[in-house]
Amino acid sequence: NGKVFSFFREICYPRIIYGLVKITMAKFFFYNSIAQPNSSFEFYFLYLASISYCLYVYLFFSGIMDLVIELAKLYGVSLPENFNFPLLSGNIQIFWNRWHITLSHFFRDFFYYPILLIMRRRFFSVSFWILNSFSIILTFMLLGLWHGLSINWLVYGAYHGLGLSIHGLYSKFSSKIFGVVQDNFVYRLISVVLTFHFVVFGFVISYDFDLAIKILAGLF
Repeated sequence: NGKVFSFFREICYPRIIYGLVKITMAKFFFYNSIAQPNSSFEFYFLYLASISYCLYVYLFFSGIMDLVIELAKLYGVSLPENFNFPLLSGNIQIFWNRWHITLSHFFRDFFYYPILLIMRRRFFSVSFWILNSFSIILTFMLLGLWHGLSINWLVYGAYHGLGLSIHGLYSKFSSKIFGVVQDNFVYRLISVVLTFHFVVFGFVISYDFDLAIKILAGLF
């Protein structure tokens, strides 16, 4: 009993508290997000409410995972990490390597790789980027539908798949265009900010596609 208590106090206790704090914070962001009815459709309100919704989703689910992972340790079960500061990612590929890691890796291994293999065997004369992009977009559309059978989630998946495809093309030429600038703090900061906003808009699409169009229209 003493060993169990010591283990709980030294290892589990801090992260369980951390998870509970994140879930509590998530509640605050939820009540200030696009999930709450509001008569205001001002662009800046929708912008802040969209960020709040993204933070709510991250804090809520990552907080739950903190609790699950640490409580499982009490029973000798080791669970993999699922969130690794994804909202600080420098590009969308890094984001999906840090966000819901077990799910994204499952779809990578059991959908993306087989689809790409089939496409390369049947259309070997077609550009790899085109085949790869098709495989990514189709995989993410399936991932979107896994979350929910709705047009919102289907578009969400296509949105992220397209983003990953464009990033793949960009990464081929970015080193030649920007060179050592990529190691610059300002470049990395801009990359994180752009990726964060890309992710935020994706969550708006998943929640309300019509609202996403309104926000997009407010930019112009």
